[in-house]
Amino acid sequence: IGILELTSKARTKFKTAKTGSSYLNFVLALDVNSNMPIAIEAVPGYQMDKASFKDFYEAKFNNFKNKIFLMDAGFYSEDNLSLIASNHNSYVIPASKNYLLYKEVTNKNNKCNNFIYKANGKVDSIEYKEIVKDNKKVIYFKNLSEAAKLDAEYLTHLDNGDKGYSLDRYNELKDEFGVIVLITNLIDKDSKEIYYLYKKRWKIETFFERTKNGLHFETFNMESYGLIQGIAFILLITGRIDEKLNLL
Repeated sequence: IGILELTSKARTKFKTAKTGSSYLNFVLALDVNSNMPIAIEAVPGYQMDKASFKDFYEAKFNNFKNKIFLMDAGFYSEDNLSLIASNHNSYVIPASKNYLLYKEVTNKNNKCNNFIYKANGKVDSIEYKEIVKDNKKVIYFKNLSEAAKLDAEYLTHLDNGDKGYSLDRYNELKDEFGVIVLITNLIDKDSKEIYYLYKKRWKIETFFERTKNGLHFETFNMESYGLIQGIAFILLITGRIDEKLNLL
């Protein structure tokens, strides 16, 4: 199950004194094997991702067991991971640089292994290394093809004298090009399998963008909670119909 929160520009009349935000976020869950949306909920734009996940999970997935949740980085909190694991479910989620084991797993002195990732007609070489601690596996991945592409793009901007690009900034960023660090409780699965599994999560972004653009819901002016959740329901049903039509 892929879960993603995306900010839309759909407007509501509700604002908070703290942020003045009148935007909505949509939390969307998609079965990445069938590409079918299974749940969606509109939440206020000021609400933090990790807070919206807890409410979303408890309302929609509290009875789910033995499922794998492929999550957006913003949903990370130890409480959320514990909530998922308590139902015998599993998770894969990106780690932030502030995560305790991030520096340890990205340490250059740790030796990397390699595997080949094949998808959509492309073949990429992936470096990886891992740490297992406290019933979690933390894995460093570096897509060497993507890293080389991002490196060349940055240096081209630097060569052209484009604003916002500097040698100092390049030296700060270059080791992060093509890198993702994932946290999972799927300790028995190998790192290659985890990488392939997490890559399925990108289906949810493709689905969301296609459905959102088709509905043009960013032009809506929603003035009541009931209408907001009604739009979320329409988005869910429309997405399921759209996916069925794409299979024909």
